[in-house]
Amino acid sequence: MTDVADTPDFRRLVLAAASQAATALADIMMAATEGPLNVHTPYDQEAIEKLADATKLAIEASVASGEFLDDGRGQLLGALTRYLEGWA
Repeated sequence: MTDVADTPDFRRLVLAAASQAATALADIMMAATEGPLNVHTPYDQEAIEKLADATKLAIEASVASGEFLDDGRGQLLGALTRYLEGWA
């Protein structure tokens, strides 16, 4: 097993992941307390996409720190990347 490193890329990616996750969780909590927030979707600001992006960024951050990307996480990263293409 390799040691993980605290790199600028790691910090940047972790901060972006946390931001996306926090925003998504706030939307989900609001929907839980107030009911559906939109006519077409229960969430106000694309909560599912933001959680997918947070997960993708968290995996990328672990790789940036030197962690080995195993097959399962590699497949998940690929699936999340494909899912998020065109979303922004």
